[in-house]
Amino acid sequence: MLTPMKLLFDSFWRALAYCLRPQVILLSLLPLILVIGSTVGLGYLFWDKAMDQVRLLLESSIFVNHGWAWLDNVGWGRLKTVLAPLIVIFTVTPLIIIH
Repeated sequence: MLTPMKLLFDSFWRALAYCLRPQVILLSLLPLILVIGSTVGLGYLFWDKAMDQVRLLLESSIFVNHGWAWLDNVGWGRLKTVLAPLIVIFTVTPLIIIH
């Protein structure tokens, strides 16, 4: 007669072996592959438009222009080339994760 612990371990090993089947692995990775593919596709189509809109928004802000002037005085003027892509990436990342 099998004890409850032996039944538990037996079912655990069978479940683990089932998870290592190629079909299960493929079906587990399929949502990740779809999200990565759609992110790359949408990034390819809309990256330039998003960058233009963020740069336009940053250039029209008086507060940001004062920040640019201060960064130029400090010697970090090249930081403005990185800010627009970071804003786009940090804005889109939660949407990708929730998707």
